[in-house]
Amino acid sequence: ICVIKDKHVHELGTHAELLSMNGVYAGLYAYQNKELEQQKEDARLREALHLEDEEGNGTDSDGDIQQIPHASGKDSYLAINRKLSIRSRTSSRAGSIHNETAATTNRKQKKKPGYFSRVLSLNKPEGGYLIAGSISALINGASFPACALILSHVIHTLLDFAPGSDSKDALRDNVNSYCFGFLAIGASCFVSTFFQTFFYGIAGENLTVRMRRLALKGILKNPMAFFDKEQNKAGALTTMLETDAANIKNMAGPTLGVALQSIFCLVVGLAIAFYYSWRMSLVMLAMVPMFMVSGLAEAEFSKGFDGDTDETFKASGAIVSEGVTNIRTIYSFSAESKVVKLYDDSLEK
Repeated sequence: ICVIKDKHVHELGTHAELLSMNGVYAGLYAYQNKELEQQKEDARLREALHLEDEEGNGTDSDGDIQQIPHASGKDSYLAINRKLSIRSRTSSRAGSIHNETAATTNRKQKKKPGYFSRVLSLNKPEGGYLIAGSISALINGASFPACALILSHVIHTLLDFAPGSDSKDALRDNVNSYCFGFLAIGASCFVSTFFQTFFYGIAGENLTVRMRRLALKGILKNPMAFFDKEQNKAGALTTMLETDAANIKNMAGPTLGVALQSIFCLVVGLAIAFYYSWRMSLVMLAMVPMFMVSGLAEAEFSKGFDGDTDETFKASGAIVSEGVTNIRTIYSFSAESKVVKLYDDSLEK
């Protein structure tokens, strides 16, 4: 047996010789067997205690020492100490197990944060960019109801115009003002869309880098058995690093912007509609459940399709990665067509 310490051979010999040296090997051996010897000693003492309790000796239910007729003097003192030590260790271990069980239960009962809140917490360093992008998204959302409002005024003005009347100048002034209103809305949409894309893009790219770094760190911490599984090949893991982080970026960037834009558009639109005609607004709201059901059905269908596609791309990505990595071996055995067939089969699945 050779013991290496500080890049040098520290001890060399058989098991018995190394134990007799009382060095590093002996210390490791003693440390390894210490807990086992302690467990054996506790088992022997528990057996002795159990036999004494059956004979009416030991302690009563309150922990007070009763008489020990088979031991006297120093032996009696040692027996009492052994029994108290066992009971103390047993109760201590039971209390420790109870505490660990309670802590595990509390952790399970504690509600985990949702995916979206976890993504926002990871994107907290870019909070200023997210706030600026959200304000731009709100401005974008308000532009659509504003366009509808101006368009309704244009239609109302044209309907009130009577041919041959002297109100041509007033009509021209009203139409010009509405045209300038459309121009202002278009300019604001251009600026707000630019800043929304810019700020959300910065926040999303920083989040992508952070997620890929955390994912790679988590992958490298796994044991070797993790990489032996079929679904954890090098190609599948690299594909996951490439696609999953980008999907999370879309959740915190464009998806958040579209959600805020749609919500604010709905709020402003409802406010304008109820202000001008609350009866017509109620009639239109009766159609909302139908749109909601159809939207949820489309979202569920798209989610299932995307999930199947992601799994397929992970498998095909693994084949491509391994094929390129081992291209010399594949070329040596003339197995190019076989690799291509495997890739086609994975895409067809």
